[in-house]
Amino acid sequence: MIWASHLLYGQPPPGVDVRTSLDLDLQQAADSLLADQKGALVLLNAQSGEILAMASHPTFNANRLSEIGQNLLQNPNSPLLNRATQGLYPAGAALGPLLLADSGESKAYLPCLAS
Repeated sequence: MIWASHLLYGQPPPGVDVRTSLDLDLQQAADSLLADQKGALVLLNAQSGEILAMASHPTFNANRLSEIGQNLLQNPNSPLLNRATQGLYPAGAALGPLLLADSGESKAYLPCLAS
C-alpha cells in the first residue's frame, strides 16, 4: 500500500512520515536528574525546535494503572499531572537572557546597567 501510494501520488500516505526527535541518552539523563524531585524538564533544539528530551516527575508505571490508580488519585504529589505539557509556569527570569540579547548595545531593557 505504501509503495502503491508512493508510485501513484509521489508521496507516502498520511501518517507514514511521522518521526520523533527524542534523544534516548538525553531522555535518560533528564529522568535521572529529576529522580525523586517534583518538576519537569524540556530540552529543545534551538535551531530546529525539535524536542530532544521531555520528563515529568513524579511519574508512575502505566502498566500497573489498574492496580495503583486509586493511590495515584489520592497522592498529594499528583503523579498523574504531566508537568512538562500541562504545567503553567511564569516566564520570570527565564526571559532575562533573551531580553539582554535582544537589547543589543543600547541596554534599553537594563536600566540598572545604563550609564
